[in-house]
Amino acid sequence: IIFSFILNILVIYGGCRADEIKHFTNDFLYLHCDELPSPDNGAVKVTGEMFGDTATYTCREGYWLSGNRERVCQGGATWSGKQPECRLKIGSMCMPPPQVPYARHSAPLDKDDFPTDSMVQYTCFPGYNPKGFRTAKCLQYNGTVQWFGPDLRCLPRSCGPPGDIEHGVREGDTFTFTSRVTYNCSEGFEIIGRPYRYCQSNGQWSGQLPECRPVQCDKPANPQNGRAHYTSVSYNSVVNYECRFGFKLVGPATRTCNASKQWDGIEPFCEEIKCEDPGPFYNGYFEGRSYSLGSTVFFRCFEGMKMEGARSATCLQSGNWSNPIPKCLSPCIVPEIEQGNFTDYSPGARVPHGVEINITCEPRYDVIYNATPISCNNGTWTHVPTCVPARCRQLPEKPKYGIVIAPKTDHGMKALFLCRDGYQLSGPNVTECHYGEWTLPSPVCNEIYCPFPGFLPNGRVLLVGYMGMYDYRPYVRKVTNNRQIMYECHRHYTLMDGPPGATCVDGQWSPKQMPRCVRGSHPVLTTQRRRRELLRDRLRRGGKRRRRGKTTRSKDRIPKEACALRETDWMEVEIVRMGRGNESLPHGTVINVTCTAGYQLNIGNRTAKCVRGRWKPKEPECQTCTALPSANNP
Repeated sequence: IIFSFILNILVIYGGCRADEIKHFTNDFLYLHCDELPSPDNGAVKVTGEMFGDTATYTCREGYWLSGNRERVCQGGATWSGKQPECRLKIGSMCMPPPQVPYARHSAPLDKDDFPTDSMVQYTCFPGYNPKGFRTAKCLQYNGTVQWFGPDLRCLPRSCGPPGDIEHGVREGDTFTFTSRVTYNCSEGFEIIGRPYRYCQSNGQWSGQLPECRPVQCDKPANPQNGRAHYTSVSYNSVVNYECRFGFKLVGPATRTCNASKQWDGIEPFCEEIKCEDPGPFYNGYFEGRSYSLGSTVFFRCFEGMKMEGARSATCLQSGNWSNPIPKCLSPCIVPEIEQGNFTDYSPGARVPHGVEINITCEPRYDVIYNATPISCNNGTWTHVPTCVPARCRQLPEKPKYGIVIAPKTDHGMKALFLCRDGYQLSGPNVTECHYGEWTLPSPVCNEIYCPFPGFLPNGRVLLVGYMGMYDYRPYVRKVTNNRQIMYECHRHYTLMDGPPGATCVDGQWSPKQMPRCVRGSHPVLTTQRRRRELLRDRLRRGGKRRRRGKTTRSKDRIPKEACALRETDWMEVEIVRMGRGNESLPHGTVINVTCTAGYQLNIGNRTAKCVRGRWKPKEPECQTCTALPSANNP
């Protein structure tokens, strides 16, 4: 309150400027007032002891405050007013009138008590407008003497909007007394006038509204032997630089006026155009030593060299030569090649750059990878060819019934001969490529045969053919690969301890073991059944059954059901004719059935035929005899 009052007095009556007020108030910000003692029968409460802090006094019950209720730490480091007293309430007297912020009353400041019906008037400080009832009166009410009123508020006076500026912004949205607003210009503009204004007690803003003007850079100077072109020197203006003929600009070609009133970048200058030394010229020399604008130098190669590129260059206005330095390329020396020679050139001869030559190898030698022709490249051959022993152009001849394996056909590589199953190699199995030819002829693959396996006691060995089986005799010599034999025992003998047959594999019977024919009463496994079992076993191993004659197409076949037969140990079954099909007993199969002693066949004829899954006349069975045969007397 005191600070605002002082500020108002300084502005209204002292004629101080706002910046002077700021300097004045800053001098008092760090002043320190003494500590205040509490009055008798009362207390004091302070907000601090610095400039502008306040002290508020109160009295105990039954006492009233005589003097100022509030004191302020002033600029002289002293508290305003005098120390108040707490006096005993006697009679009908009012204490000093209440304080109203930003206002003063009409009573003397040194008067401590007021009789009943005393009245005082309140007036707001300059810069504040009153609102409410401005009178206070001392009255007795319910046995208590007190002030009634005022109902007053002193509101700071409004100065209205202070105004906006073009190309700038305003800071501050409060427009009442003691308020301050600040103006700032946009980038590239500078403020003209004071950048701040205060709302004064008379409702007017201090000073004048400032304005923002574009910044101005100094006029750019012309570079020596050049000129600066511009139309304006205000913010964002551009200056362009150029040089006279024969000079080049060093530095930026354009500069812009920035917000700090400076031209950005460095100031360029004009330098006489001179081309640099063309550089090293290998295997040659220059004619002409002037490197100024328009000068020309000529290029010359040493004797025996070949020039590649322009023969002269001129210094241009850009400071560069019109052509790059050419190349003087060296010739190549023809090398010596073992087992070969070059066409039209002898070893040691000089061949100009870029010339190609061919190589020819001696008989039984080849150029490696066909690397011909070769080319001279600035004294170095693109590659040096080599004559190596010739490779074989083709694989060795494949033997009949065999194959040849040769991963590579280069000199020294080998080829391997192999025969198909059932054939034996006659001759060397390996040959080698030697200077383009195979050292050995191809061998022969001869068919090999299995020997006679021997006789089967109490049985016979049958050789399986395309039309059936027949007895295998020692005079049958040429039994080829994959042919089969079957073992069959005589009547009342059974195969034991061995396989039912064997297959010819690479001249040997597999398996090698032969079975035995042991006498017994078990039914004989006929040749046809054993043949089928062996055939099925062969098919499982991946073999194929070959058929002779024409093949009936599958679309003309009508599938027919096979028959089943319940065989017993006292039954002997012989397959007379096998039907067509993959089943054990397909449709059309004819069998002969014989029962052992003590059993009799249930069909009159020993022959039964499978017809569409049924035996005709019926399924054969060996049944026990109803009467035992009589024995002869000894």
